[in-house]
Amino acid sequence: MRRAFPGHSKTLILSGILVLCAAACSKDPPPKVAASKPAVAATDDDELDRWEAERAAKKAKREAASEKEGFALAGGAPAKKVQQPAVALTPEDLQLRAKLADFSDALHRCVPQVRHANTLYRDWVDAEKGPTGEEDLITGVALVPGADDCIVALGRGIDKRTPTPALDAAAESAKTALTRLDPLVKSAHEYYDTKAYLTDRMAKGKQMHENLLTTLDAWFAAVLELRAEMDKADATLSERELSAVIEKFGRQHKYLFRTWQYRCRRLAEVVSDIDRTSEGLQATVGPCRVAIEELQGIDPERASPINDVDLPKWHNLLTDLKALHDDTKVMAQLLLDNKPLPDDGPGSPAHFATLYKKAESTAVPLLIYL
Repeated sequence: MRRAFPGHSKTLILSGILVLCAAACSKDPPPKVAASKPAVAATDDDELDRWEAERAAKKAKREAASEKEGFALAGGAPAKKVQQPAVALTPEDLQLRAKLADFSDALHRCVPQVRHANTLYRDWVDAEKGPTGEEDLITGVALVPGADDCIVALGRGIDKRTPTPALDAAAESAKTALTRLDPLVKSAHEYYDTKAYLTDRMAKGKQMHENLLTTLDAWFAAVLELRAEMDKADATLSERELSAVIEKFGRQHKYLFRTWQYRCRRLAEVVSDIDRTSEGLQATVGPCRVAIEELQGIDPERASPINDVDLPKWHNLLTDLKALHDDTKVMAQLLLDNKPLPDDGPGSPAHFATLYKKAESTAVPLLIYL
């Protein structure tokens, strides 16, 4: 016959019953659980309080260091602590900056592509005679990828609520010119890509030629007009931004940084423009060099406050600024000698743009110390 409980199991069960009876008969009630926060929650609160206390202590230490070690100018005597709130810009200024960003984005999207289509077409077609079908090589017309995005970006900038009639009118002209150009380019591309000119003996090609060139020229003229208005608006806005910085901080490190950023970024845009002129380069190279030299005058050891972790970044910035300054010297000498800028290497647009981007990426995180 099968046993209901093994011997050792029966012993354990009896022991458990005795324990329960003893607990039930005991006069001392079981300990009550506190109605306050659970132990885990209390531990979390303690950690949070400790973290906030440490944070407050570090902030007080930084403020004390800032007041003790602050300098009004590089090489100057210790100055009183200067409050450095962000420079307040009007809503109109912010809208204008956003508008310029939209227009710049639009031009970067499609100007190189339209220029490529124009160059490819004019390389094999006689502009005066038009296509004949007897050319040695017929390469057709390249498409303009991103034309739709460009038109959208131009429209987005125009729609922003900022009273800039001249700038908006120039953008509207560029938008209209591109809206007319894009379907012509697509039609011409399909015509030459499918070699339809072999069937109609270049009849449609001759018909499209004059209208295509006229529309291309209208687009480039509109772009030049838009860029001119953008330059005027950007110069005015940037001067207001710099004036606001001077008003709040004086000619301190922040002013030097903003001046360098504005002037050298402007030079980077000018040298990157394939339609650049020597007059435009001469007008921007000098101010950029001066701004670099002023920024190089900052003593990283005396910037307030600065820690040992970020101090090497200052030395990296000085190295980047020296490389940028050397490149502007090469560029200035080429302009002085009436020589064109090279396609690569020192003095070239690509080289300067690369150096500027590197210097700016190094400098921006250090702006908190200026």
